[in-house]
Amino acid sequence: TEGIVAVGTLPGTPVPAGTSGYFLIPQVDVPDPAEISGYYLTFDHWYHLDSTAAGGGDGAWVEYRINTNGWTDWSYIAPDGGYPSTMSTSAPTPAGAPTGAVPVFASPTHSGWVSSNISMSSISDIENASKIQFRFHIWTNPNEVANGVDDRVEVVRDDLLGCVRDAQAP
Repeated sequence: TEGIVAVGTLPGTPVPAGTSGYFLIPQVDVPDPAEISGYYLTFDHWYHLDSTAAGGGDGAWVEYRINTNGWTDWSYIAPDGGYPSTMSTSAPTPAGAPTGAVPVFASPTHSGWVSSNISMSSISDIENASKIQFRFHIWTNPNEVANGVDDRVEVVRDDLLGCVRDAQAP
């Protein structure tokens, strides 16, 4: 994917222990309900967040909110195919996430560049929304240090209207 902006968490430097923060993506218009099945968020990302093969460590995940006569609260959303790991059960549970160990982006080793896709047709009440906004949330255990996340993001309709792109990170 190509674009014009790179986003990263302290590239080349570990994210401090006890970090909770996010990258906010600009809001975009939601298409007519008849076109929503072709509307999705796709992003390329690289992450190195401490975890074990069984999960239970740091994590990063995606949240969204929609505007239906006012903005809804932020809500957790999983990419198509799900997340590859889980976060520590001592981490705060994001609104809308499953109970127990929350599925997240994390791995015992760095991921390399990975592409992920989120179909927006599964979002409750999307047909009544005028706008949608996403954010990438990261949480690190207060007693450990994570390495970070880099993202390249694209909000796409099948007809390529309303794109937001971020560039390849180094």
